[in-house]
Amino acid sequence: MTEFMKKNILFFVTLILSTLLYGQTPVFNPNTPKNRIESQVQNAFADWAEKGEFEKTIVYNERIENNAIRVFDSLCEYYILSEIKEIYQPISYWSITYNADEEVFLIKYKPNFGISVSDEFYNLLIKLRIQFPIPIEEAPRFKQNHKGRIEAMPYGLWREKNGYLIPSQLVLFNNYTYDSITNVDMPLAETKDIVILSNILTRIPQTLKSHSYKFTHKIPANINNSTDNGLKLAIASNGTFRGRMNDNGSGQPGSSNGNWGTQGGAGCGIGVSYSMGGRRGTLPVPSYQYQKNGKVVVEISVDREGNVIEVMAPAKGSTLIDRTLIEASRQAAFKAHFNTDPDAPEIQKGTITYIFRTR
Repeated sequence: MTEFMKKNILFFVTLILSTLLYGQTPVFNPNTPKNRIESQVQNAFADWAEKGEFEKTIVYNERIENNAIRVFDSLCEYYILSEIKEIYQPISYWSITYNADEEVFLIKYKPNFGISVSDEFYNLLIKLRIQFPIPIEEAPRFKQNHKGRIEAMPYGLWREKNGYLIPSQLVLFNNYTYDSITNVDMPLAETKDIVILSNILTRIPQTLKSHSYKFTHKIPANINNSTDNGLKLAIASNGTFRGRMNDNGSGQPGSSNGNWGTQGGAGCGIGVSYSMGGRRGTLPVPSYQYQKNGKVVVEISVDREGNVIEVMAPAKGSTLIDRTLIEASRQAAFKAHFNTDPDAPEIQKGTITYIFRTR
């Protein structure tokens, strides 16, 4: 018997035993989000901790001693946010049926083509039984208005289960009007905090001995109310994910500048204002046919040449949750330009506010 045949027989025996013991075929997927995060942190930290060719040993030791914890924590946060971004997307394909006896709508997630059965997050959605109470006299109108179509966004405190990242809540809303319907708690049994241990590093600096990073960011469960604690995903101008924006450089309070435009169709207007430490700016308005009143606030990072290099949206103060409006505002923010200022911080922060108004 060849070695290849022996390995195959061993594999199938293990598969059969596992099926008998656990009642289902096990999923062999070591490449979980947690695995990827740890691998990326390990590699990125090793690159940072490498001694430079022209770096004196005393300077190198001081750099590692003073910055190891900060760099490790920042890398953990960055790569966790990168993984969360893959889940932080609207979830479609819900079926909605009414139980007249209990006077509740039953909302059931149906996986669309391409979703991996090994994805713990979507497996939970499939099993989740969501009940939304509506009085029977209002139920026909509700279903007609929503045409049975519901979307959801993952929110709340993120946890880990079997290496997968899971939010504590879903927010359901009408995927035509994006009006919030209700919040639903995710089943978090057997979950735990997302923690990255420093012992994943190949070489652990003394200051990192027994150190660990715990992810504590929380997205507000009510998507109509943005807070400072809300998770903000930064997207670079080339469309790649950049994680949370850096803390270096800050924009001082500036004047609000902006005029009402006519962009967006007849009978509509967009107001634009900004705060960028007194720097002058040219701000295009979002290009989108809208019929909503409200505002989208975006946080921007600007270099000394006046280029917008990072945008986070929606930022605190936003009152609109329409994904299309938010994306249009984000794209418009990247097209903004400010005056060159060699005395400004290398990266200066500020905000742009787009006020959408129907007339």
